[in-house]
Amino acid sequence: MPHRPRSVSSLVDYQVQRWAYEQARLRKEKAKKHWPVITISREFGSLGASIGLDIAKKMGFHFWDQELVHGMAEQSGVDEAMLETLDEHAKDAVSSFIDAVLRRSPITESVYLKNLLGIVHTIGKHGRSVIIGRGAQFILEPHEVHSVRVVCPREQRLQGLMKRRGWDHHEAEKILNEVEHDRHTFIRHHYNRDVSTPSVYDISVNTGNMTADKAVQVIIASYEARYGSPPPPVY
Repeated sequence: MPHRPRSVSSLVDYQVQRWAYEQARLRKEKAKKHWPVITISREFGSLGASIGLDIAKKMGFHFWDQELVHGMAEQSGVDEAMLETLDEHAKDAVSSFIDAVLRRSPITESVYLKNLLGIVHTIGKHGRSVIIGRGAQFILEPHEVHSVRVVCPREQRLQGLMKRRGWDHHEAEKILNEVEHDRHTFIRHHYNRDVSTPSVYDISVNTGNMTADKAVQVIIASYEARYGSPPPPVY
């Protein structure tokens, strides 16, 4: 994957240029197929984020981690800049979707939610991406997304966190509880959904009984069984 700029603003500029190039190339083709995004929802310590990054590398997809999407949603003007990369029909569809969600939402942080919806929906319209967290699976339409849940037994997650982070058992358990609570609260607050509901996802993988590499293979195989094998991108 290409090196990603560090700041949010430089990332947006860089991504807009890539999308502009891709759109120009696709316009020269007689027909184009839209390749839906993959969303990764994960239990803390299940290796979901690293699995998502490996999937993006193997498939030639753009990679959007949770911290990046969150930072973009907090920065004013980012969603507008990204929307400008779409054609008028797609922009109208995204704007209508956002308006409809906000009208029925009781949430007070409407600016953050509006930005988040705009960013994730714009990524969804472009496709060929992996999005980590932020409840992206609840934002996109079913035909725009292949939604994945990565789980692992609690004790195995604790042991993995202790080994990878150097935490003792008490610290690992404390942080795991806090992160899991925050993630469930975020999804419940913004989408009024339960992130752990199995039927929400197209596929779930358990890294307690398979390696991360095997999980990557399973997820890619499930995507290709549903949509076919995406050709490599041309930059």
